[in-house]
Amino acid sequence: MSATWYGQDPQWWVPFEAEARVRCGPDLKVTLHANKVVYRVCVDVLGRPGKTPVTLTFYGVPPYYCYGLPPRDYPLVHADLGAESPHRLPGDALCLYKPVDPPERRWRAEHGLLALINLTRRHLFLEDGWRLTGGYGTGGRRKGVWAGDESHGFTEEDAA
Repeated sequence: MSATWYGQDPQWWVPFEAEARVRCGPDLKVTLHANKVVYRVCVDVLGRPGKTPVTLTFYGVPPYYCYGLPPRDYPLVHADLGAESPHRLPGDALCLYKPVDPPERRWRAEHGLLALINLTRRHLFLEDGWRLTGGYGTGGRRKGVWAGDESHGFTEEDAA
């Protein structure tokens, strides 16, 4: 890792955070570490009372496999720790898109932090619906209905 990695470079993080800072205001918290940047924000999820805490972590050198993607394009996003879901990664991070999908189906850092927050909101809404329609059901067999695209990738709607 170079002396300055992307998370410490204002030319990267200022435009990356800009729309999220406008939309979330002081509710968006950021902590910069030597090898990671952690964003915390509480978001509205359709159908839920109150706000849901979300943590988005970007690493300079991730402690996980990035499937050939740049680390800035494959952060870890956590919310509702321990919740039953068919779309979670090891360590309970949300599986927001498939890293092997074509670029237009994946969130990328160039879309900005707000788009990632929007994708997270939609994902949590779909998880809620899946659990309400049966989740894994008895015996661990998948019963619930995932109301969106099963590949659950990034959409233009998330970028808005």
